[in-house]
This record gives sequence, C-alpha cells and structure tokens, in this order.
Amino acid sequence: MSHDCLVAAHDAGGAELLASYIARNNLSCLYLIEGPAIKVFERRLGKNLNLVSMEDGLKNCKWCLCSTSWQSELEWLVVKRAKKLNIKVVSFLDHWVNYTQRFLRNNIQYLPDEIWVADEYAKSKALQDFPDTKVKLINNPYLLDIKDKLKDYKIINCIPNSILYMSENISGNSLRTYGDESYFGYTEFDGLKILLDNRHFLNKNCNHINIRLHPSENKDKYKDIIQKNKKLISISNHSDLLEDIASSDIIAGCESMALVVALVANKKVYSCLPINIKNRLPYNEIIKLLK
Repeated sequence: MSHDCLVAAHDAGGAELLASYIARNNLSCLYLIEGPAIKVFERRLGKNLNLVSMEDGLKNCKWCLCSTSWQSELEWLVVKRAKKLNIKVVSFLDHWVNYTQRFLRNNIQYLPDEIWVADEYAKSKALQDFPDTKVKLINNPYLLDIKDKLKDYKIINCIPNSILYMSENISGNSLRTYGDESYFGYTEFDGLKILLDNRHFLNKNCNHINIRLHPSENKDKYKDIIQKNKKLISISNHSDLLEDIASSDIIAGCESMALVVALVANKKVYSCLPINIKNRLPYNEIIKLLK
C-alpha cells in the first residue's frame, strides 16, 4: 500500500518537530526512524508505527519528510537516494545553528528539494545559507504542542531556589564532526562550570542544580562533577521535559532548544556560554550569564 510520506529521523530535537507536525496534520506515513527519535515518535504518535527499511520506504511513498541529525547519516542518505529517484524530499530544520553542516557528510553535500523552518529568523538564515533551495515557513508545531500541554502543568509546584541545567552533547557532536571536542570554543562541561561559579548571581539562595541530560548522553557523564558537589548537583530522573521545567525556579543551558521551551513556560532563562561566545538562539529574553 502506498503512503503519502516517508518520515526519516534520528535525533530527538528534529523528531519532536516532525512528530508534532504529523500529528497536527494527520499525515499517512511510513517511518524510517532510529536512535532517540524512536521514543519521541512513540510518545507522540503511539507505538503502532508503520516502520520500514529505506528501500521499502522509498518504493512506497509519494514524498519524504526528514529531520536533520548530528549523530547519524540517516537523513543525509534519504535525501541522497530520494533525489536520485526523483522523489520530492523536504528537510525540516529544528534549530538555528550549523545549517550547512547538517547536509554535509565527508564534505559531500546533498540538499533537499525544499527546506522547512519554524520562524522568521530561521527562514532568513536558511535563505542566506541555501539561496538556490526553496525555503518554506511552517508555524512551529512542537511549540504549539508545548503551549497546549502547559495547561496541564499548572498544578506542579516549583521548587524554590532550584536551577535546571539543560545539558547538550556538544563535545561528542563536535568530536565526531570536527575531531575536536572544543571546536566551538566551549563544551557542555564549560557551561556547567560557568553556572556553578556564578549561580549566586542568579539566586543568592540557590541550593540545588538539577541536570537534565540530552537523550544522546550517558547517565554517568557528569559522575565526577556530582561526586565533588553531592549536596548541590543531581541528575533529573524525569522523562518529561515540561515536568522538569515546571518544577524548577530557573532554567539554564548553552544553546539547547529546551531553553526556548522554558521561555514558552514563562520561566527565567539564562545562557551559560563563555563571555566571548555569542548566544545564537534568536530570543532576547534569554539572559547571558557572562557579559
């Protein structure tokens, strides 16, 4: 049976965007999903997904909808194969950084027929980076979902004097892509250290920092830092991002999309980037901790 769309995704961030879009538009899809994306799609769309191989998916779809990943070649390969088979392929960008790198593997670039973005800033940047590719603005379906869900989180009590640190796999992705953990001038460990050293500027009574790991991170990643700060730092055991945000007084991180989600939840949000690194998230409400 032919389906409208083959969906390809690996990383969690892109999967959130695609899953929300599919649910809101009631698309009939085949799924080529791997890694952290699997849990995202199952949570949003249920476990009875029509999973296929790349070969079968491309044989039985009318078009392809892909996210973009740091950790995988999956979407890059789908774009490559779809273009060769003259199947329309669309890539939905889920962030605001490293656009050109998302379509490169081993210095070989494959661009989709169309690029979707979720806000005007992303549209402007995509038009600049990909002048020969059609760029389409789609109202951010993931943030629309977040706004709907927030109504159910008003009953969660915020823990006074608590900070939630949104971790990202910056060092791992930088090492894999560029051979250098500090390629961008900082890592997630630097961000956490900046937060630790300056936490009393955010809240002079701060007595707890909760670290929310990115889905691609190992649970023992911050083991050594936690050992040195047992009474102050812990790892979140919540699977639900909004539960962590709702129960925290302040949200901090480097350039995680979760910082934008925290803004939607009307939280105070801080960027823990080094003083010489500009915050690339296009939201002036995110306060840079070091200026």
